[in-house]
Amino acid sequence: MPQVIGERILNHSREKVFACAIGIETYPQFLSYIQSVDILSRTEDCIAARFHIGVGKLTFSYNCEIHMEENTLTRVTTDEEIFSAFKAACRYEELADGRCKIIYALDCKFASRTLEMLARAVLPFNTKVTINAFEKRLNQMDL
Repeated sequence: MPQVIGERILNHSREKVFACAIGIETYPQFLSYIQSVDILSRTEDCIAARFHIGVGKLTFSYNCEIHMEENTLTRVTTDEEIFSAFKAACRYEELADGRCKIIYALDCKFASRTLEMLARAVLPFNTKVTINAFEKRLNQMDL
């Protein structure tokens, strides 16, 4: 089961980082492996969406719910059969100097042995690439 746990300090306010994180409809603009996102429903504390993922010939889609505590926490859940287990969360902590510390955890297991082996190989690296892409996106939002 691939598991990624970490933290990172970003040079942006907690509110801005949180807004970027829940702006999932923009993900395809800066995350190359996300082909598209369909918003199924949105409330004040939950977004239901379908993510369409694609890297080369590997493509798949899954529905998920993003549960939110404003500017504090996002938790992602899914009961899609592509995963035999899935837990993801990110906490957003405001730092005294206007920066934000994110503390993230992803723990998932793909039902397919092939996808599971691939995920074990690429997930830790892909997480770093994703956070770097978010940081670049946050910097572009400053312009």
